[in-house]
Amino acid sequence: MGHARKQLLTIYISSSCNLNCKYCDLISGESHIEENDKVIDVNFAFRGIEDFFRDYPSRGVRFYSAGEATSEMFVFKRIVEYLKAKKDPNLYLELQTNGYFDEDCAEWIEDNMDFVWVSFDGLPEFQDENRPTKGGAPTSDTVVKNMRKFGFSDKVEIGCRVTLTRNMIDKQKEMIDYLLGLNIKYISLERAHCSTNNLMFTEEDSDPLYYAEKFLEVYNYAKEKGVFCSHFNMVNFDEPSRFFCRACVPYPHLTTDGYVSCCDMAAFGNPRYMQFSMPDLIYGKYDNANDTITYDERKIYNLRQRNADTLSKTICQDCDIVKNCVGGCMGQSYITTGKICSISEWDCVVTKYLAKYLPLNKGLYPLVHS
Repeated sequence: MGHARKQLLTIYISSSCNLNCKYCDLISGESHIEENDKVIDVNFAFRGIEDFFRDYPSRGVRFYSAGEATSEMFVFKRIVEYLKAKKDPNLYLELQTNGYFDEDCAEWIEDNMDFVWVSFDGLPEFQDENRPTKGGAPTSDTVVKNMRKFGFSDKVEIGCRVTLTRNMIDKQKEMIDYLLGLNIKYISLERAHCSTNNLMFTEEDSDPLYYAEKFLEVYNYAKEKGVFCSHFNMVNFDEPSRFFCRACVPYPHLTTDGYVSCCDMAAFGNPRYMQFSMPDLIYGKYDNANDTITYDERKIYNLRQRNADTLSKTICQDCDIVKNCVGGCMGQSYITTGKICSISEWDCVVTKYLAKYLPLNKGLYPLVHS
């Protein structure tokens, strides 16, 4: 399905994390964040839920974090209890997690979530290299155990999100085989990109054409094995779209410091928490005293201008796949250029290559990564 069809409210639970991922592009350092801004105010979450259910037909809620959502299970559970008390038959709950938690937590997730995306780097050796604990310990054994549990569960569905550094690109077929052994059939392969905080991984770290060629190989390999393999550069190849993703609609993301963002990459509203501030992607603020959220209609209007019609008349003029690309990831382009209506040349190369060889507009994909 086209990415903008994924109509979810995103709730950031916590800015604290139990891992020390070497390419983390969200958190600027927990010590810099004031205590009141490390965990979402449940009243803000409740107000955001009510506003979302008032303004949108969707009853989908996604739990995410600049840190790790399961690091604050008390708050996480309170919000889920609030949602389930509504007894809405269309309620859909999704979690994006690093998967590093104990058996009790895994049981609760299995019983309460509809879909879980686990960030795991394809093979244990890459997971342990890229995603150690804060103390430097390996994490693959615990995460694999939890993925296997969810993979063979009849209560919850699972997908795996792999972050690719340059040394991992040639190992993607092995990753498909390994994850299929855990009964995981939805896999998103994304590159480690320009960090919003430390710029450790830049576009120069990988050649876009080689990256695209290797993804095409693994896409076809996975398809033969009954695995749906996706990549952010092809998420709208299944149907023409006005917007690249829900960030441009926008669909709200509630941050731990009390702001409404449109994008995962704008994880905080307070600019001092991120070395690369993204003020144009923040369009709301919670007023605790009055229990209200103030929305900036001008910013919402500006975000909605990043659409296929606008791009086809400006920077994407004469591009014949503009309605299947729609400029690519707005957050990543904004980091590169500081502008909402902009594109990443690296992503443009990848998308145009894939569009030559992958089918366009032949039926909706089963799902997209968050």
